[in-house]
Amino acid sequence: MTRTMAAMQAAAAGDIEPPDCVEIREADRPFWLAIVRARARKEWSETDLINAANLARSMSDIERISKEVRAEGDTIETARGTPIVNPKHALLEQLSRRVMALM
Repeated sequence: MTRTMAAMQAAAAGDIEPPDCVEIREADRPFWLAIVRARARKEWSETDLINAANLARSMSDIERISKEVRAEGDTIETARGTPIVNPKHALLEQLSRRVMALM
């Protein structure tokens, strides 16, 4: 089979869907598609797809939490009015490390 024929068959097969054992939220889907389109369909094992789902969820969470931090600000006030660094920065750091490990 030529490369052109293989590419046409892959395109006709549609997008790769996540395995049944993992959940992809609607907000994760753009990240999922970007990840699975990065290499040929035949190169993905089920374990790779499970990791890809974790990566997509983590990337989606980074975007969601980043929007929250932009709205709330880098610092927030405690109940007593003391300004502190927004604790969501720690979540972003943890998620960023997870993304790097999964990549």
